[in-house]
Parts: sequence; structure tokens; C-alpha cells
Amino acid sequence: MCVATTTAIAIGAGAASSIYAAKKGADTAKDAAKTQSAAAQQAIDLQKTQYQQARQDFNPYQQAGAGAVGRLQQRAAAPPPAFTPGQPSTFSLGNPQGMPQQGPPQPMQGGPQQMVKIQSPDGEVRPIPANLVPMALQRGGRVVQ
Repeated sequence: MCVATTTAIAIGAGAASSIYAAKKGADTAKDAAKTQSAAAQQAIDLQKTQYQQARQDFNPYQQAGAGAVGRLQQRAAAPPPAFTPGQPSTFSLGNPQGMPQQGPPQPMQGGPQQMVKIQSPDGEVRPIPANLVPMALQRGGRVVQ
């Protein structure tokens, strides 16, 4: 065999193996892309299923909230009860479901609070309830007669 023929065969074999390797690599890349695409679609499907489940799980709370908002709007639109100084309050938040009944509302005890005159750091003098005096003193106020 001549050198030219041997060289041609070697070049041909090298080219054939390169073409085969390139084809094999392209097929492998194509398979990997299909696998990755399928995995991404499975992840999307799982997230969609979890989202739908969460919506179903929270549906009772959403319905309860919608009903509560309606009741709140009705109460907010109603005029406040008449207030008469010196009379006990009959205000009630109602009886939430599942809470034990407490009986009729009781009037507040203690009568009028003792008031104390306080001068604020900016010089303003005003009466405040006696139970708030410690807080006013902490904020720089002082008791005046």
C-alpha cells in the first residue's frame, strides 16, 4: 500500500469517527434537553396541584371572613346606642361561637376617676386620670396644684 492511500484511509477514518462522535454528542444533548424539559413540566404540575390544594384548604376561612365582613359592615352602618352619663354601659361584643355564656353585662365599677393636674415638658397644664401620673412623670411631666 502506498503512503498516500494509507494517509487517505487514516484521514477518512478520523473524519468518520469525528462525525460519529458529533452525532452521538448531539443525540445525547437532545435526550438531556428532553429529560430536563419533562422534569420542569413535572415541577410546574406539582406546584399547580399544591396551589389548588392550598386554595381548597383555606376556602372555609375565606367564606367565614366574607360572612364576618358583612356583619361588620351592618354594625358599622348602625347608629351607636344612646349614651347617658352615670348609667351603666350595656355594650357587648356578642357571644362568639363556642364561647361559654357569661350572663348579662355588668356595669363598670369604681365611679369617676380621680384627676390630677400635670404640666407637660412644653408647659401645657391639663388634668389626667391618676393612674396615668407615673407615665406622665416618666415623660418629663410634673404634678401641679
